[in-house]
Amino acid sequence: MPVDSDRVPACPACGKPTQSDARFCASCGALLASVAEADRRVVTVLFADLTGFTSISERLDAEDVRSFVSACLDPVADAVARWGGYVDKFIGDCVMALFGAPVAYENEPERAVRAALDMQQAIEELDLPIATRVVTEIGYHALLRIGISTGPVVAGVFSGGGARNYTAVGDAVNVASRIQGLCDPGSILVDSVTQKHTRHLFEFGDEHRVRVKNRVEPVHTYYVTGLRTETGQARGIEGRRTPLIGRDRELTALRERWAETENRTFDVTVVLGNGGIGKTRLVEELIRAEQIPESQVARGRSYPYASRSPWEPLGEMLRCLHGIEPAMSPREAAARIVPGDSSPMLRDALGIVLGVPAGETSLSAFDPPELAGLVRDALASQLIGREGPRRLLVLDDLHWADHATLEFLEHLLTLPLEGPVLLLLLARPSLSGEEALTRLIERCTDELELVPLSTEQSRAVLDRILEPHDIPDRLLDRIAVRSGGNPLFIEEFCRSLFEDGTLRELDGVVIAAGDHDLVQVPDSVESLLTTRIDGLDSEVKRVLQYAAIVGRRFWEGAITDALAHRPVEDELSTLQRGALVRSQDLSAVEGDREFVFEHLLTQE
Repeated sequence: MPVDSDRVPACPACGKPTQSDARFCASCGALLASVAEADRRVVTVLFADLTGFTSISERLDAEDVRSFVSACLDPVADAVARWGGYVDKFIGDCVMALFGAPVAYENEPERAVRAALDMQQAIEELDLPIATRVVTEIGYHALLRIGISTGPVVAGVFSGGGARNYTAVGDAVNVASRIQGLCDPGSILVDSVTQKHTRHLFEFGDEHRVRVKNRVEPVHTYYVTGLRTETGQARGIEGRRTPLIGRDRELTALRERWAETENRTFDVTVVLGNGGIGKTRLVEELIRAEQIPESQVARGRSYPYASRSPWEPLGEMLRCLHGIEPAMSPREAAARIVPGDSSPMLRDALGIVLGVPAGETSLSAFDPPELAGLVRDALASQLIGREGPRRLLVLDDLHWADHATLEFLEHLLTLPLEGPVLLLLLARPSLSGEEALTRLIERCTDELELVPLSTEQSRAVLDRILEPHDIPDRLLDRIAVRSGGNPLFIEEFCRSLFEDGTLRELDGVVIAAGDHDLVQVPDSVESLLTTRIDGLDSEVKRVLQYAAIVGRRFWEGAITDALAHRPVEDELSTLQRGALVRSQDLSAVEGDREFVFEHLLTQE
C-alpha cells in the first residue's frame, strides 16, 4: 500500500494514515505493533488465482473484467480477514495473503487452510448478476487454484521507486506462488510444513513431489480434501505421553479448591503462565486425579480470530454444560436450555450469549447497558447454581477474550454467589493495552502462576518422553536448556528432531543420529514466541529489542543511556508483568538493576 510521506505512517491493512505512536489503526482496527520495521518471522503464505481467466478476459469489456474480478476476489479477501490474515497484494486476478504478518496468532497454517476452504465455498456459491452474465455469454465458471506454504520470511515495509509497501520476502513466498500454479482448478495444494501442522484438523490426499522453478529439491505437496471428522493429536509425539513433572504444589492447590466446593462454596481461581507452560494440562490432571465426571465439567475457549459473537467462550461453555452440540443453531440451543414459554426473557438473554443478534430478540428495546446487565444476570444464574452436583467450569485462553466476556467475569467477582462451583480462568500474563484482562486478574484474589521448569526437571521430562532411549547427555542437555523449562517447547523440539532424522527409533529404543550439536528452533515454537512479542506496543517492543542486543542478562542503565537515550522503567515493568523478562535480586553492576530474559529463545 503506497504511503505518501515518511512522516505519516500508514496502516498496512487499509492504507489510511495513522498516528506514529498508535497501537491500533483508527480506521480499520488493525494492530500496528509490528509494522515499524522488517523482522524475521514464520508465516504462512497463500496465493489464490482465478483459473483460465486471463485467456478469456480479452472477450470482455475492461469494465466488465474489473467488475467480475472484484465479484470473485472480494469474498476471497473477506475470508483472509475473517481468519486473521493480511491481504498483501492483488496481482490481476490473483491474491497474495499472509498469515502471521504483520500480526502472529500461533496457528497460521490452520487459519490459512480454513480461509482457503471458505474461499472455495464462496466461489462455488457466487450468485451475482455479473457472474451469471459471464457464465451465460462466455461459458466461464470461476474456479480458484490455491497454493499455501509455511516457512521463515523477512516481513516489513520495503521501499523503492517512491512507493512503500508492507510485504514479505523469502522461500515460502516463492513456493506458495509456484505450487498455486501447479494446483488443479478448484483445489487447495499445500506444502509439507503446512500439512504437518494441520494434519490433526484436515484430511489430505497422497503426497505429490513437484519440481518448481529455481529450486534444486522437489517440494512435497498435499491436496486438502476437507475437515477431519475427529480432531487428531495437536501436540506432542504420537504414542508418547508427556509426564506432569514439577507441578505438585499447583496440583495440590487446585485439588484443595475443588474439595471446598463440597461445602457449596463458589470459588474463582486464575491460572497464569506463558503459552505452552502447562495450564490446560494441569486442569486435565485435576480432572483425572479427582475423577470428575465429564458431565460435571464445562469448558469454553477464547479464540484470536473469527469470533462469531462477543460472548463466544461463554456460549461455548453453556453448550458444554447442557450437552448441546456446536452444530445446533443459537436459537435452537437457547430453546433447549429454557424450553417452553416459562421464561422468555431468560431464553432470549441466553440466546444472545449463544449468538442470536440482540435486535432479533424481545430484549431489543433495552438500551445497551440494561441489555448487558440482563445478559450478565441470566448467565450468572445458569453457570453458578446453588443446587445440583458440583461443577468445574474452565475458561481457557482468556488473554484472547472479548470485552463482553471479561466484563462479565469482573462483574461475577462482585456478586455474593453461592454454589458448588470452581471456576478456573486460564490466561497468559497481561501485556500493555490489555487493561480489561489486567483489571480482572488484579481483582481475582486467588491466583496460581506456573513458572518454567528447572533444567533438571526438563531433563526428567525428556527422559520420560523418550524412554527407553540411548541418547548422549550432551544432546539431551542442549534440548533441556533451549526449551527454557517450557513443556510444549520440549515436545516440539523432540518432534522436530524425529522429523529431521536426528532422533529415530531402532528396535524399540530411541537413538540419536546426525548432527547432535544442531538443534533448530521448530516453526511452531518460533510462531508462539512471535505472537507474544507482537502483543507489545511499539515502544515496549523496541525496549525488548534493545535488551536482546545486550544479551540474555541486561541492565536498565545500558538500555537507558546507550540505546534508548531515555528512561525505560515503564516499559521494563510491562515486560516483567507479561513474564517476558524478570528482575534479579542481585546485580553484577553496582547501582543498576539487572534483568534476565524469561526464555532464551525470546532473546534470540
